Amino acid sequence: MNIHRCGVAKSVGAILVLAAGLVIGTGCKSKTAEETAEQAAEKKLSDMVAQATEGNAQVDLKSGRIDIKTPDGGGTITLGGGVWPADIPEEISRFRPGSIRGTSNSETPMGKSWIIVIDGVEAADVDAYIEELKNDGWTQAIASDLPQGKFTQLQMERRAVQLTYAADEKTLTLTILPIQID
Repeated sequence: MNIHRCGVAKSVGAILVLAAGLVIGTGCKSKTAEETAEQAAEKKLSDMVAQATEGNAQVDLKSGRIDIKTPDGGGTITLGGGVWPADIPEEISRFRPGSIRGTSNSETPMGKSWIIVIDGVEAADVDAYIEELKNDGWTQAIASDLPQGKFTQLQMERRAVQLTYAADEKTLTLTILPIQID
């Protein structure tokens, strides 16, 4: 039973990540093109959710927000607005540089997770944030520097913070998720 629930949890998480990419990626179009892209994204999202959950999910599309609910969890994608999610745990300090393009969150049997996409970020901002998290008690578990950017994961208790930085785009994807400790 737990294996199935984890599979569903991963499906919900994957759906939210894909949907966030589809919808957040349409933010820089003209009004007419934006409406067309939004309709296409809504159709793709509904089809993906139906296929991934074998029809066991509900999708509610609202202005600037998508809610997905399944029997084992759900999540929300919020578009634009530039707002740091209010429900992120207080032990995770806010990343202030840049501008928030979009956010998403999901609730699974393991707990709640968030994805925040931030534009206009310099590499030095990311390095400073990693140091700030370390000073707050987070332990660096993974660090990988690449010509295209960097990936870093920090952990504290049953939570991880993943930072994926794309240097060419000056974009940081900040993922906060529950982890299982054996």
